[in-house]
Amino acid sequence: MSAGSGIAHSEFNASLTEPVEFLQIWIRPARGGGAPRYEQAAFDTIVPGLRCVVSPDGRDGSLTIGQNMCLHRLLWPAGGELTYTLERKRAWVQLIRGALVVNGAGLYPGDGLAIDAAEALQITGRGAVEALLFDLI
Repeated sequence: MSAGSGIAHSEFNASLTEPVEFLQIWIRPARGGGAPRYEQAAFDTIVPGLRCVVSPDGRDGSLTIGQNMCLHRLLWPAGGELTYTLERKRAWVQLIRGALVVNGAGLYPGDGLAIDAAEALQITGRGAVEALLFDLI
């Protein structure tokens, strides 16, 4: 959602029986104002790996954002390892489930890690992992 020049909204669980989990994430737009807009998509929760889910240009079926950043979802059912080359030299990793080591720093559920002036991220997952990786300006 982009609030643009102004929008009213609220978050709530529409189910009376099922619990809900969500992260509310704010990214400052490149330009203020503009028309409010909203997008929604369901992304596969079975296919493991790193997937771009938000980008400035909607690449690979991702949602669009008015900022030079990409948000990736990392999903590993039994751990894994990868090297991610940053496009923008700054990043934030938010761990949702499991345990990660990112460039030598250990993360556990709820942890976030800011990375500044890096070329790449060395990511190792221990067990089932779900995380968000923000490639930032």
